[in-house]
Amino acid sequence: MIRLAAIILIFLFSHPLNSAFSRNSMGYDISTDTIRIKQLFDKGYEFIDGPSDSLLHYFEQAHIIIERNLEQLKDNPDSELRSIYKRLEWRVYIEFGIEYFFKSDYVRALEYFHSSLDIARQLDDIDLLSESFSEIGIVLKNQGKIDDALPYYENALEYARMGTDTSWIASCLVNLGNAYKEKGFLIISQEYYLQALKILEPLAHDRRLAACYQNIGGVYSLQEDYKRAGEYFIRALEFASASGDKMREASCHMNLGFVHAKSGEFKQARKYYDKALEYYKESGYSHEMDDCLILIGDSWLGEGKADHAMSFFQEAEKISSQEGDKRKLAEIFCKMGEAFLQQGNTRDAKKYCSQCLELAKETAYSEIERQAYKTLSEIYEQLGELPASFNYFRKYSILQDSIFNEHKYSALAELEIKYETEKKEQQLALYAEQTEVQRLRILQRNRMMLAVGAAAVLLLLIAYLLFQQSRVKSRQKALELEQKLLRSQMNPHFIFNSLIAIQSFIYKKDALQAGDYLAKFAELVRHTLVSSRTELISLQKELEMMRVYLDLQKLRFEDHFDYKLEVDEQFEEDEMYIPPMFAQPFIENAIEHGLRHRESGGVVNIQYYLHEPNVLRITVSDNGIGREASAGLGEKSGHKSMGMEITEERLSVLSKKYNRKFILQTQDLKDEEGMNAGFEVQIDIPLRENLNQ
Repeated sequence: MIRLAAIILIFLFSHPLNSAFSRNSMGYDISTDTIRIKQLFDKGYEFIDGPSDSLLHYFEQAHIIIERNLEQLKDNPDSELRSIYKRLEWRVYIEFGIEYFFKSDYVRALEYFHSSLDIARQLDDIDLLSESFSEIGIVLKNQGKIDDALPYYENALEYARMGTDTSWIASCLVNLGNAYKEKGFLIISQEYYLQALKILEPLAHDRRLAACYQNIGGVYSLQEDYKRAGEYFIRALEFASASGDKMREASCHMNLGFVHAKSGEFKQARKYYDKALEYYKESGYSHEMDDCLILIGDSWLGEGKADHAMSFFQEAEKISSQEGDKRKLAEIFCKMGEAFLQQGNTRDAKKYCSQCLELAKETAYSEIERQAYKTLSEIYEQLGELPASFNYFRKYSILQDSIFNEHKYSALAELEIKYETEKKEQQLALYAEQTEVQRLRILQRNRMMLAVGAAAVLLLLIAYLLFQQSRVKSRQKALELEQKLLRSQMNPHFIFNSLIAIQSFIYKKDALQAGDYLAKFAELVRHTLVSSRTELISLQKELEMMRVYLDLQKLRFEDHFDYKLEVDEQFEEDEMYIPPMFAQPFIENAIEHGLRHRESGGVVNIQYYLHEPNVLRITVSDNGIGREASAGLGEKSGHKSMGMEITEERLSVLSKKYNRKFILQTQDLKDEEGMNAGFEVQIDIPLRENLNQ
């Protein structure tokens, strides 16, 4: 964003409050203070390109005056004059944060930027909020915390779009592009840069155009298209020079040097590097100076002059150590290891590569870790220790594959993010359209009030009639289902099979078994007829009916299977009421299609327990052959029994009637090897107290 100090102070001197409050209660001339603050700001901005201590000095003097006035205005927290001084304090914090950022004191920079964010929130100013979010994001990105930085960048862009400063919107787009470039999402970053460029070119904002062109060049450089990268770096340098942005000039020279170094033009590269280094030394900023020193050393290394390279690596090491930048130190140690290896000093080469490896692992810097393994492999090869050389080369190859796979994942993630971003933009566009439609509706509301009121009454009447009609239909459907249930609860096939079994016992002259079977069959018929006359029965009655049914099935299949009927101990079975015969169709399915095909050891488990407060869960599971195997024996895997279909219809009607969820879920069971191990059904039923609400 454009430095706001000048704009704020113009506002100060044109605002009517300056004449109304020219003196406070202590007789102090406030307008004199604002003039003095402006002078100090202007003096500080003379050192915007360094040295930083001079800029900090003048802003510290301004801050003293601002704090004194805020202290005097503390009893008027809502006054406009206090708001003006809070804005000036915000600007001081922003400048402090920027200067400490360039000193690589990221902790203090974040403290000042968060203080500025607190003030922006107090003032509820979208411009100040946007810049504070952006500055915090920049610091986090430079600390390597890209995922932490992204939400701040996104907030900055969101608030920027609420304002009118299109060049600042472009800056926020560039920041987001930088973050995604660091993550390796080059397509997304390039799209953000191009959006920014489209905004900036008509505005002729040299500083921001320089940043935009430089970042686009950076993307081409990462794609190893050094020719196009160089073209954009040159354009960026032209705009940076035109705007007097010395720090941008330094980084552009460094970028151009890198492009020439990649083409093997090391002498030409050093001309650009030396120019960049000159800018850094003049400004007093160490930020990025270590990068420049590493690149100069690397160019000497490329020419086989390790002695020259080493002095630059050692100087870079001092700066990175002061900044506590472990990733940079890992890179430096790796380069020093390569230099010592080039000199034939395998002892020191091994020492620095080992230090590099330790830091690379600590900071998850896989690119440098891979390079360290490669250099160590070459060191041990020179020493003639081939097993160790092979071991490090193997680690290098594994990491190479890992990085390749990581890049593949990165590409997929990039596509996903791009899709989500486009979807979000579409949603925002839709929201904007909906907002416009809403505004038009509000304009017409007064004219249409009577008509809308009449229409509302008519709609309510129609809705009431439809509701009544729906209730009548629901009741009719419930009655029809009850009639279906009466006719189908006792499966005709089961009745037929049961009578055949009884006949078999009689033919065998096994009167005792036949009588036992017939008694249980009669008891089950009685239970069924009694339960079919009422919508709810006690859990105790339901369990009695289930036990009789299961015993009858065991008799029919001559104890070919066993069953377990488990009930939650906290249930009072005679006081809990549920709809009857929900589990029976699924028990029958388990026996007929799952257990009957097992040679032995078949078990069906039926459980009644409290799944949630006032929700009963019935679980029917078996260890049969499963649906797939059952289908293989000639049974249709998609087939549903009439009892199961009616159960599902009952659940649907009951859900609508009581406005409670009756839920049916099924799943195939698998063993540890992924083989079929049976089938399970879960039914969730609200208990009676819920149903009566």
